[in-house]
Amino acid sequence: MEFKLEVVKYFKENGKAETVKKYNISNTAIYKWEHLYDTYGIEGFKRKTVKKYTVEEKLNIIDFYKKEGKISVQKKYNISSTLVNNWERILLEQGEIGLSKDNRGRKRENAIMKDVNQSEDLLAEVQRLRMENAYLKKLHALVQKREKKQRKKK
Repeated sequence: MEFKLEVVKYFKENGKAETVKKYNISNTAIYKWEHLYDTYGIEGFKRKTVKKYTVEEKLNIIDFYKKEGKISVQKKYNISSTLVNNWERILLEQGEIGLSKDNRGRKRENAIMKDVNQSEDLLAEVQRLRMENAYLKKLHALVQKREKKQRKKK
């Protein structure tokens, strides 16, 4: 945290080229840290913990966002305006019930069912190949037996 603050202050005083040279870091990192500092102050450098918001908190944040705008919601709640936009969309599409769901990550049931179906398909394929192999072995044995009988007759 102190390092990032030092870099941002040096950048503001000396510019991009000097900062890149002195600290050997990318332009992208410098601009990102500057934005975090300008938007949130020193708090912007702290690691964010994953916070679960209640439906009521989400509704309050959405209302604040509508009244005050993107920058204000970022400063007050230290939250991405994209996240608030997603909540607003969910509210319009599904109502408050949609806000109560945890929509993060992949849909676990679908992924599990897909894996189960693939496993069943693979097992069926293995079983079919085993049967085919057994049939071919039996056929080969019968052909060998017939050829052996024909050789004995001669």
